[in-house]
Amino acid sequence: MHDVKTLNVRSGAFVAGLVLAACTARGPKTPEAAFARLSEAVSARNAEDLFEALDQDTRWSWMTVQKCQREAFDVVLSNFPEGPDRERQLRHLEAGATAETAAELFAARMGTEALASLAGRLPEPPVFTVAGSEAATPARSGAALLFRQIEQRWGYAGFSSAAEEQKRRAVADLELIKTSATDYERARLRGGS
Repeated sequence: MHDVKTLNVRSGAFVAGLVLAACTARGPKTPEAAFARLSEAVSARNAEDLFEALDQDTRWSWMTVQKCQREAFDVVLSNFPEGPDRERQLRHLEAGATAETAAELFAARMGTEALASLAGRLPEPPVFTVAGSEAATPARSGAALLFRQIEQRWGYAGFSSAAEEQKRRAVADLELIKTSATDYERARLRGGS
């Protein structure tokens, strides 16, 4: 019996190690590898691939936007009465609610603009200055290109402020929609319908 328990613990530790290795193996391990991923996406003009080249915080922000918009869309469908407010909210939330992935939402919302902002700016070869978990390389024009490392994965951080703003807005919109849904429910109960 003791041998089986020891084997299970060791197997669990082994599986956990494999999962950790798989998770950290997904992304670029160096700023240069992150730059190569970014460069490939820009060259291919592929906004979903560009999303994969972003730093983890930026990607998480877009995942939060997608999650909030899906939830808000459901709340509007379930609780808002027919009318212009409901239709306006549904139109506003539709992209996030129907996107299969955060990458798809990013591509729909800002992919064309993001790709255009990087076109012609990527240096060849990049020369990085690394300071801890951040690295920068001069761009051909404009501000330097910033890369960040989070959980051993490097990614382009140039859209992090915009993503954070989108996330804040989506979270605030969700809270406002929940409050409105509660108000609509109270009004419905008072009206007896």
